Amino acid sequence: MRAIYALFTGPDGAQQAVEALRGAGVADRDIVVMSSEPFEEYEFSQRDEATWLHWIAGAGAVAGLVLGYFLTAGTQQLWPLQTSGMPIVSTWPNTIVVFELTMLGAILSTAVALLVTASLPRRMPPLRPRRHARLRPRRRRPARPGAGREAVGRARRRARGGGEGG
Repeated sequence: MRAIYALFTGPDGAQQAVEALRGAGVADRDIVVMSSEPFEEYEFSQRDEATWLHWIAGAGAVAGLVLGYFLTAGTQQLWPLQTSGMPIVSTWPNTIVVFELTMLGAILSTAVALLVTASLPRRMPPLRPRRHARLRPRRRRPARPGAGREAVGRARRRARGGGEGG
């Protein structure tokens, strides 16, 4: 598998590179464009498929709104305190609790949907596999002074097209 990494100062250059890659026969699914901001007027940002995340967040918000309303109205009706002729279930003070539970429902449903769609709660393999008891751990050689500079020089020569070289 070969990869190309390119940096562009603007979205026009990225769009031209996507078109050039397509012209070279690279499939759309093999082209990845990353940006720190959305460029919705360009074609490369429109090719990803839509998600259901905003619908899930909206459903969570509606559920929080309904829960908030029934929690406040139900509490006030179960414990009625008459206050100088005002109604038992008063709208304006309840809106604070209803709003907070609406936002809580939207946030929690978004977080759960993000975790599920990203497959994040999965079982991960251990970082270090356990060695068999009979095997001895590898011994490491001490590093030669200047070995890091030589490796950097070799990588730079390879990047310039000079091959492995001496």
